[in-house]
Amino acid sequence: MADNLLGCEREPAPIERLAGIGRLAAHVAREVWNPLSALGTYVQVLQRRGADSAVTDEMQRVIARIDRIVQGLLDYARPRAAAAAAADLNQAVMAVVEFLEPSGMRRSHGAGERR
Repeated sequence: MADNLLGCEREPAPIERLAGIGRLAAHVAREVWNPLSALGTYVQVLQRRGADSAVTDEMQRVIARIDRIVQGLLDYARPRAAAAAAADLNQAVMAVVEFLEPSGMRRSHGAGERR
């Protein structure tokens, strides 16, 4: 068990890696969204100037698709509230006691032998 705990200190926790991926997704989304907004504005200008509506409609369709993808990245990156889960407190305490017992730490702090 101690080896597992020490191994966890050397490698980033999966939660930290997911958080990093979320930050990357948010950064990419923002970098894409800015020029995408400009493209949308240019398409509107082209429409007002009488450009071929088949072309500008297709451009708007593609821009909307990219926008949905970017929104999905931002939704993925957005922190979510953790769901509360029931925990067996007795099991957690027993796991700690079993972990500390071989090192003698439990006895040195005056803990009773009650289980």
